[in-house]
Order: sequence, then structure tokens, then C-alpha cells
Amino acid sequence: MKILLIVRDDINDAKTWSGVPLHIKRILSDSNIDFDYIHNLGFPNSILMKIKNRLRRIFKKENNYYSMETASYYGKLINKKLKSISSKFDLIFVIDFIEALPFVETEIPIVCFTDASYMTLNEISYPGYQEFSDKKLKCVKEVEEAGIRRISYFCLSTNWAIESAERYYPDLKNKFFKLPFSSQVYPPPTECDYNTLEVSKNSPVNFLFIGRDWERKGGAKAIKIIHELNRRGINARLIIIGEPSEKLAKEEYFEVVRGCNISSPENRDYYNEIIQNTHFFLLPTKLEAFGLVFVEAMSFKVPSVTHNVNALKEVVLNQETGLSLPLETTVEEFASEIINLIENPSLYQEMKNKCIEDFNLKYTPKVFIQQIERMILSLNNKN
Repeated sequence: MKILLIVRDDINDAKTWSGVPLHIKRILSDSNIDFDYIHNLGFPNSILMKIKNRLRRIFKKENNYYSMETASYYGKLINKKLKSISSKFDLIFVIDFIEALPFVETEIPIVCFTDASYMTLNEISYPGYQEFSDKKLKCVKEVEEAGIRRISYFCLSTNWAIESAERYYPDLKNKFFKLPFSSQVYPPPTECDYNTLEVSKNSPVNFLFIGRDWERKGGAKAIKIIHELNRRGINARLIIIGEPSEKLAKEEYFEVVRGCNISSPENRDYYNEIIQNTHFFLLPTKLEAFGLVFVEAMSFKVPSVTHNVNALKEVVLNQETGLSLPLETTVEEFASEIINLIENPSLYQEMKNKCIEDFNLKYTPKVFIQQIERMILSLNNKN
């Protein structure tokens, strides 16, 4: 098969959509799949649209990024680029860019891959999507629906995302295809990389927190959980990769690593060393459309501790690959659940083994490619 990738921004930049497009490109290359890509399309910059956007800023009106006007702009741009490519493709794989697709003209099957629909992200108040006016939300739904109707499959990463999208677009159920993310630890850890730590009440217990959005990721709650564990006699330590927005009262419990982009290949060895010495990945996030960091922890046999919000009820299986507890769970209740595992090392080891079992079943690059092959076969059968 031969695949054409389409990304709005720079596919080679690890900062583009948390490095997912770069990772997909790398997986295709290492799987010996022939591919090409269109990228760096940027934001609409025609003279007319620049004038309109300037006027919107002057009059303090919402931008029209999610609109049929913008979709038309991207459609013309992509159509022009498609005509300049002589290669023949079996599939056009568009990454997190449904608003570009309503007016794309090609006979090649198109699929779009993302974690959740824009309407779902608005529903859960995901950053950047939570403050749409009724007028703006109507435009968002119009352009997203038009994009989904145009393509062969809208690929979403969880059943939760699919079920939510189906509520907004009930007559498009046949368009949804489940395609979980692949872990971006690459190449995936092998047995010699796995976390081999045992847990004991008489030894330090190491926790890891990763998140730039301190408030949404539950940073304050993570700090309180560590304090509560220490209050109960557990020698708990937390490494924080991110930017805490509060002063840490007991510095001996914490280590803060600032400016470390774990999506960047040059930081991977450092990150891998940290997670190999971690007993629990602690991220009591308040909302999450998928949560790649949980999958990556799983790939090292590290159980997660979090809330069972949104997609996480599928990604972190409670009492199997970690603790995935309701949003209203208190700090004291979290601490009790963690201590139960610390006091029962065999349960902890079972959880570690389930982590790698679940990872190998769902989230490896090999599984990602197999799902794409299954999708292409489904498209061929349709035709």
C-alpha cells in the first residue's frame, strides 16, 4: 500500500500535535510502507482572509477558523497540491484536520485520524474548545459534519470518543472507525527496558507526574496525595516533569524537571531512565481526550494512578493496569488504594504484568499498522 499523509503544520516537528504526526511518519517508514506527505499548510493567509481576520480582531469578533469559508480555502490548497503529485496512493491519511476536508476533490479514499470530535472536545471543556459562542459552535458542527460526510472514515482513538461523536452525528455511524494511538516511545521498550522494581512499605516508593497544564492534569491533587502517603508512613517521592504553579512545601518529597519535552527524541533516554525507576505514574487529571503518557507508562510496565474521566476509563483499567477512580475520589481514598498495593506486592506485580499485556495487545506500532491495513481492506470491500 502507498499512503499520503496530510498535516496542517510541520510533520517533522515534535511539537506538532504532541509529536503524533512525526511518530506516524516514523512508523510507516520503519514498516517499509511507501508514503509521501503534504504539510506546512499553515493558517489561511489569502489577502481577503487576512483582511477579514484583521477586521474581526478590530471589532473583537470571533475568528472563523472553523467555518465553511476556511474549509473552502484549505480545499483549494490541497486540491492544487494533489494535482502536483504524480504518485498514485491507496489512501490519504489526514491527521487531526477534519476542517480541511469538505471540499477536497479526489477519488482516493480519505480518512481522518484524531482523538475526539470537536463537538466532544467542546462538551468536555477541553482547552481551546470550551468557550465557543452558540454561533461559533454552530459553525464548528457544520464544518466537522461536512468533513465527516466527505471522507471514508473518521478514525477516533476510543469507544468513548466514537459514542460521543455518534450523539452529534447519528446518521454518520458507519463513518466511525476505532484507531487507538500508538505509544510514542520508539522503538517500543523490550523486556530489557521494562521496569523491574518491586514495591515495599519499607523502601522508597517513586511516583512520576508529567503535565504542562498543572490545573487540568491535577497537579495540586498529586501533591496532596504524596503528602498524605508520607503522613501515613510511606516514603513517597514524586518527580514532576512540567511547571508546578504552586510552591512545594516539603521539597524533600519532590523533584521538578523543567523544560523537558518528552516528545523530543533527544530527551527520550533521560525520560526512559526516569520511568524505569518509577513505581507509579501519578496523574489525577480532570479531563482527557486520550492520554498518550498513560500508554507510554504502560509500555514500561508502570501502573498509572488517575481519574476514570472521558477516555481514561478505557486507557487505564481500574485494578488491572492501574487505579482509575471517579473524579470525586478524595486524596485520602487515593492514598488508601495505593497503600493497599504497596502492602500487597503480588497484586502490584500482577498489575505490572497486565500493563505490558494490554500495551502489546492495543498500543504498539505494529498494532497501529495492522489497524490501518484492516481499514484499507474494509474500504476495498466497500468498493
